[in-house]
Amino acid sequence: MSDQLLRLPEVIALVKKSRGTIYVDMKRGDFPHSISIGRRAVAWKRADLEVWLNTRPPSIAAYQPGA
Repeated sequence: MSDQLLRLPEVIALVKKSRGTIYVDMKRGDFPHSISIGRRAVAWKRADLEVWLNTRPPSIAAYQPGA
């Protein structure tokens, strides 16, 4: 696993969620928590996001009838 840190724009692109949804899900405990990397900067561990992605059910958007 990688110890790379991802900033919010990279996280949004990776998980296909909006900023608001990410923070709401974090508060509910349904998304990995960010870590502080400065006074006004946070990031997420890529490894935590990969584990989270791999434990999610397949997306309905990925469903292709007849495939």
